[in-house]
Amino acid sequence: MTEEITLASIEAFIAAHPEALETLILNFEDQPTQAISMIERKQRLLETKLADAESKITEFVDVSRQNQRLFQLCHALIQTLLKPQPFADAALGIKKIFEDTLPTTPYHLFVFRSPQPSDTDAIETSFVSRKSLADQLGNLVNFEQPVLGAIRSEESAILFPNSDSVMASCAIVPLNTETPVGVLSLGSIDINGFTRDQDTLFVAFIGDLLAGLLSYHYFEADISDGTTV
Repeated sequence: MTEEITLASIEAFIAAHPEALETLILNFEDQPTQAISMIERKQRLLETKLADAESKITEFVDVSRQNQRLFQLCHALIQTLLKPQPFADAALGIKKIFEDTLPTTPYHLFVFRSPQPSDTDAIETSFVSRKSLADQLGNLVNFEQPVLGAIRSEESAILFPNSDSVMASCAIVPLNTETPVGVLSLGSIDINGFTRDQDTLFVAFIGDLLAGLLSYHYFEADISDGTTV
């Protein structure tokens, strides 16, 4: 017959065998903790919520900063390009605007028109035909919508001919009004600087504004059909 276990019998056993209690304590401490208290559960839930809130705040701040840069850049483009001036002076103004608002983003402007004598000093600008650019870049360029992503060194040399650095990624932004005006390339030495899953709204807005300003104030009478220069 099995002896009945009572509190008194347990106390008597421990008193007679104190080493057994020590062994029991050591074995319990070696076991992984499976259960957590209600306080610990609430603490973990609070930490998760705080992390989510911090992530959303960071995203909001990033968007706000991007919108601020976009406003500054577009405002500066309008102020600069509406001035009566040769295109070479306008190109110099564009360069300063990009350096001030996007200082870590190299750029180059491709214009689909024949260069005029006064255009020879236009900085960071190439006068090409759309066909010529398409032949050089192939499927990398889309003349209807921006293309973002990684590029190879030979593509970087085409898109950023004046850069001392090799771009690892870029945004290729078409400049269109009623007719194709050109292409704007924005580069990054970071392969993740421009990726295919990024929103194109920011660069597309810049492209639309720049295309309108260039077309109507500088190239309205002589923008080519994109096939000849």
